Amino acid sequence: MIFWGPPGTGKTTIANIIAHTLNVPFFQLSAISAGVKDVREIIEQAKTKPGSVLFISSLSERIFGCANVVNEKNVKTVIVKNFIMQ
Repeated sequence: MIFWGPPGTGKTTIANIIAHTLNVPFFQLSAISAGVKDVREIIEQAKTKPGSVLFISSLSERIFGCANVVNEKNVKTVIVKNFIMQ
């Protein structure tokens, strides 16, 4: 699931509520400050806990280098192809 919206609109909160409601572990990273090693480590941790929610914030900023990307569909496509699929 991809949450898209400007900062401060509750994307992290919604992800955390979903994890809490489902009683599953919640892992959170910032794409700005986390490196590839951090992402791989947290994915490995999440794999050991079925149903885990992994929330990675600021993906568009990391991929495009800016917070304001005009084409939402393009952002989601780039995220899936260049980040999730790796």
